[in-house]
Amino acid sequence: MNKSLLLNASKTILCLLILLQPLVPTCQAEGASSIGSETIKSPTTAVIPLSQLKSRERRLFDLIKTGNYQAAQQVLRAELRGASPEDSPELLSLLSYVDLQLNRVSAAITDLRRIDPATSQTIRQRIVTLKRTADLYLQVRKESQAKSAYKEALSLCGKLDRTDPVIVEILEPLIGCVLRDEGYRAAQPYADQLVDVCRDRAKSGELSDVASLFYAYCELLQIYSQTDMNQHKQVLAEMMPFLDRLLKLRAQNEGDTPETEAAAFQKMQDALLLSYITINKPQRLSEFLWLSRQFRARSLPLIDWQPNEQKPKAVLLCVPALGLENRAFMPFAKEMAGRGFAVYAMDVRGFGAWQSEYGSETVDFKHALADIQALIQIVKTRHKNLAVFLVGESMGGALALRAASEFGSDMDGVISSVPSAERHGGGKMAAQVAIHFLRSPHKPFDIVSDIATQATSQNELIEIWKKDPKAKIGLSPIELIEFDRFMKITESRCSLIRSTSVMLIQGLADKLVKPSGTYTMFDKINSADKALIIIGKAEHLILETTNQSKLLLQGLSAWLENHIDDARKTVPGT
Repeated sequence: MNKSLLLNASKTILCLLILLQPLVPTCQAEGASSIGSETIKSPTTAVIPLSQLKSRERRLFDLIKTGNYQAAQQVLRAELRGASPEDSPELLSLLSYVDLQLNRVSAAITDLRRIDPATSQTIRQRIVTLKRTADLYLQVRKESQAKSAYKEALSLCGKLDRTDPVIVEILEPLIGCVLRDEGYRAAQPYADQLVDVCRDRAKSGELSDVASLFYAYCELLQIYSQTDMNQHKQVLAEMMPFLDRLLKLRAQNEGDTPETEAAAFQKMQDALLLSYITINKPQRLSEFLWLSRQFRARSLPLIDWQPNEQKPKAVLLCVPALGLENRAFMPFAKEMAGRGFAVYAMDVRGFGAWQSEYGSETVDFKHALADIQALIQIVKTRHKNLAVFLVGESMGGALALRAASEFGSDMDGVISSVPSAERHGGGKMAAQVAIHFLRSPHKPFDIVSDIATQATSQNELIEIWKKDPKAKIGLSPIELIEFDRFMKITESRCSLIRSTSVMLIQGLADKLVKPSGTYTMFDKINSADKALIIIGKAEHLILETTNQSKLLLQGLSAWLENHIDDARKTVPGT
C-alpha cells in the first residue's frame, strides 16, 4: 500500500481537496494578492486521475471521504494483520487518523507509537510521526509528554533543510509548552529560531508562510517584553512594515457587511489551506489527511479601519466582549472612521485569532493586558503625535478599565461599555459552571449561546455570531472561573484610576449586566474627569451591534474631540 501512495504531491492536492469536501473547506482562491511592494501568493494545483490509487486504496479513501470511519477502522486493522514492515507505517498513520476522527485520542497515540522508526521510515517521516504524537498529547493535556516529543523531533531536524515547514510546525507548539512550564527565558531560543526559519520561508510569498512569520513575531515580542526591552524595540521596528502590509491586505479583502465579511474571511482561509498543504508536499494519503486535520484557520489579532482621504483626528483601540472577536466592532468602526477616527480592534487571548495559536488558545487576562499595552505602542508608532483612546465592551470594557488602572498614562482616555460583573441570572450560570467543573474542568461547553440571548434580542446578530468561525462559543469551567474572578476584581481596581479620562456607558434594557454594577464602578473611579452615559432602550451590547445609536456616536465623538484638544496641549509643538 505504501508504494502506491507515493504520489506526486503537486498533482494530488486539488483532487483530494475536491473529494474531501466533508472534511475540509472548498478552496476557491488562487492567484496573488499584492501588499505594498511584495506579493503574497496563493498556490496553484493540478488534477490527477484517481486511477493511480489501487482499488483497495480507493475503497478505503471512499470510506474516509464519506465519514464511515468505523468501516475504515475495520479495513485498516485487517490490512495490518498481514502487512509488511514497509507498509505498516502508512497503515498505522491512517489508523491513527481514523481513531482520532472517532474521538479515540488515546488509541490514536498508541497507533503512532507502534510505528517502528528503525524499519522503514525516513528521518523526516520519523520527525512528522513524533510531531503528530506530541500534538495528540497536547489534545489530552499531557503537556510534559508533548514537550518531550516536540524536543525529540526538533533534535532530529538538523538533518533536514533548515527551512523545512515541519520545523515551524514543531516550534510553534513547543514555544507554547515551554512558556507555560519553564517561562520566558527558556522559550526565547526557540522563538528566535522560529522567527529565523519563518523569515526565510516568507520569502516564498506563500500565504501560509507569511501568516507563520507574523505569529512568530508575536511570540518573540511577547517574550522580549518580559526579558529584553531593547530587543523588543528592535523586533517591533522590524515587524512594523510587515504589519502595515498585512493590514492593507486585510482591508482590501474586507466585506461591507458582517455577512460579506464572513465570506471574505472564508475565502482567505481557503487560500491559506491550499497554501499550507502545498508547502508541506504530501506524498501519501495519510500525510494529506493529517495536514487537512491539523490546518489552523489563522487571521490577524489586530485589524483596522482608516478614514477615507484624510488624516485621522485620533486613534481608537477596541477590545471585544466575551466570546466575540475583533470584527464584531465593524459597524461601530465604520461609523467612527467616517467621523475621522482611525479605529483598531484586537482579539483577546483565548478568543478570535488566538484560538489557533498554541499556548494562547485559552483565556489569559495577564497576557491580554500585556497585549493591550503593546498594541497601544504599536498604534502610537503608526500614528505619531495622535491621541490614543481605549474602547471596550463587557469583558472588553473591564479590560479597558483594568488597563487604565495599571498603565493609564499610556493612553489619553477610556470608553468602557457595560463593564460590570453583576449579572442577571448569575446564580444559574454559577451552578452550570460548577456542574461542568465536577465533570471535566478543562472541557469546553456552550455557555456563550445563553449569554448571547441575554446580550441582544436581535436574532440576526445571534446567527451571525454562531456562524462566525472566529467566535468562541465553548469555554471550559476553568476559563469561566477565571473570567468571573477577573471581572469582580476589576471593580475594586477602579479606585486606582486617578487621572485617566473615563467614559462609562450603560443601557437600561440590559438583560445580562445589572446597571447598578456599572454605577458602582463609576463611583469608585477616582479620576475627576469621568462621565456616564445611560441609554434607556439600549441592551447589553451597544458598540458591537449592527444597530448603532446615532445619538451615542455623536456624544462619543464630541467627548473624544474635547479630549483630543486636551491631549494636544500636552504634546510639544502641537
